[in-house]
Amino acid sequence: MRIKKIRFGCCALGILLLLSFMAGCTQSAPSESETPVQEMDVPDSVKWYHYMEQFSVLFPRVPDGFLQAGLATYENVPLSRMTVHPYEQVFCTDERANSLYGLTGVSMVMDLPKLTDRWPVERLEMLDEDHICVTYAFSDENTDIGRFYLYGIFTRSVHGMTPDGTAEYEDWSMKYNERYYCSKSLSYQDYQGIQAGDPLEAVAQIDPTVYIEQQENTSEYYRFDTGSVIKWTPPDQDTIIRGTPKEGSPGELVRSFRSYRLLTDGVLVISFRADCIRYNAEGENDFGDFQVVQTTFYPYGSEEAPAYAAVLSCREKPTLP
Repeated sequence: MRIKKIRFGCCALGILLLLSFMAGCTQSAPSESETPVQEMDVPDSVKWYHYMEQFSVLFPRVPDGFLQAGLATYENVPLSRMTVHPYEQVFCTDERANSLYGLTGVSMVMDLPKLTDRWPVERLEMLDEDHICVTYAFSDENTDIGRFYLYGIFTRSVHGMTPDGTAEYEDWSMKYNERYYCSKSLSYQDYQGIQAGDPLEAVAQIDPTVYIEQQENTSEYYRFDTGSVIKWTPPDQDTIIRGTPKEGSPGELVRSFRSYRLLTDGVLVISFRADCIRYNAEGENDFGDFQVVQTTFYPYGSEEAPAYAAVLSCREKPTLP
């Protein structure tokens, strides 16, 4: 009899344990306050970041149509909500390219993947099938510019053509180093009061990002009476010669740079020059203030648009602040 009671007690205990286990496995309906939070959408900036990480890994053999696919998937971050990066000079002027070809210079980060490694992409606009505009937001603690934007224009090149005429892969590079700085949306009308002889500060009052271009694009050279130019180079390097100076002409040492203003109705090119007022053989020269030499405006769709301003011939315009 005692053995039966023990068996019965064991069975009852087993049943209780089984019921307890089943109760623990059964999920009760959550109360209104305990309703599970649905997974939030990943911000588009993060999506772009991971997408462009793939781009960098694939470079230079990026599958043809890769960026177009990304644009169809992710929305751009509005300009007002973009990450503001501290400005750092990653673009530099190559004096030979600047003087011989009239370009803005040669950049250290000509390819989109290299730029992406430095700053995550948050805005990428397709201007047409072969051109994109990548926008970044900056601030410069060394100036009073405040928030401003860099617009980089990248051109598509295709490679690995198949027998049926399709491309296997593509790459995107900043051809002619085409980049623009601006802090606000402006038109040519805002600059029409600028004339030859005006100081740099007059242009900076309209948009102070001209100071960034002065820093990145300025070069020095000798200008002779004939208009021919001998490039200025350090004493330990060979002089780059273009043309023959007039015999006996002393020449004049000048500094110059070009400002490329991206506007709502086109691109304005402003040439600046500063004359040397004291020459020192050791290169410790004093220069006067920069002044406007010439202004040239190219409207969108202009047949005379220079090669270094491909944005003018694109189907779409970049979104300005």
